[in-house]
Amino acid sequence: MKNKLKLTTSDICDALNIKKHRLRGWTQTLSPYCDHNLTARVARKYFVRDLLFFAAVKALEDDCSIGIASISKWAPKLHELLGTPLSKLHDQLLVFSTAGDVCFATSGTPATPGITLEFDLIREPIESYFDITEPKQQRELTFGLMGIK
Repeated sequence: MKNKLKLTTSDICDALNIKKHRLRGWTQTLSPYCDHNLTARVARKYFVRDLLFFAAVKALEDDCSIGIASISKWAPKLHELLGTPLSKLHDQLLVFSTAGDVCFATSGTPATPGITLEFDLIREPIESYFDITEPKQQRELTFGLMGIK
């Protein structure tokens, strides 16, 4: 798909209300971003999936007081999980296991102990940044219609 929405570092920082050095620290520490070699004078390009990933990282740091070293063990699984269709993640809890590097989504009470984040709370600031308003009844549909202004 050629018409994917590409975001810049400034877009990510504005959407999450963070400073550039904080995002740079995440990209230098967290996989898969730390694995990419950048050439000089070439800016990174991000997609909405990356924005969701960084929103989850911010929530883990700010709301749960989890350090970046601990988040780095969940980063590959989280990035893979956020690659699934977003309609499957509505009303889901993201569970980060304290016993290992396991990260998964569930709709019920998690069977394993860990840290839980509501996916919809991660998604809300992003939707407000893009000015996306989605009626409640559409959110319940499996194919997720979006309102157009």
